[in-house]
Amino acid sequence: MEIQEAYDTMVGHLRVQGKAATDTETEMCHYRLVEDSGNVLMCAVGVLIPDELYDDTMEGKSAEDILSENARVYDALSLSDCNDDNAMLFYADMQFLHDNHDTSDWEEMFKAFAEKFDLVYKEAS
Repeated sequence: MEIQEAYDTMVGHLRVQGKAATDTETEMCHYRLVEDSGNVLMCAVGVLIPDELYDDTMEGKSAEDILSENARVYDALSLSDCNDDNAMLFYADMQFLHDNHDTSDWEEMFKAFAEKFDLVYKEAS
């Protein structure tokens, strides 16, 4: 997967989901989070991790962990053909956006990240 495809997938997912995959009790963000309703929320990076590679031991890993070749998240993204050199920094940035910014700031951040990584930003429809 190329970085543009990863960006489009992440942005599209977050727009549709409309909220962060954050546990309301612990305020911790998750790659995958099952709500009481049974709905599964995924963070920007979590949506790129195939179901067969996801493992709950990935939870709690920081963006820096993604950059480590020994981290499970990095392994999952590498196995998913998402190991483009610039992509790992991009994933860390997108994870930071998801974990640390209000959803009302996301569109502005999506646009800024597109410019930073020389990607095509498409307005929300």
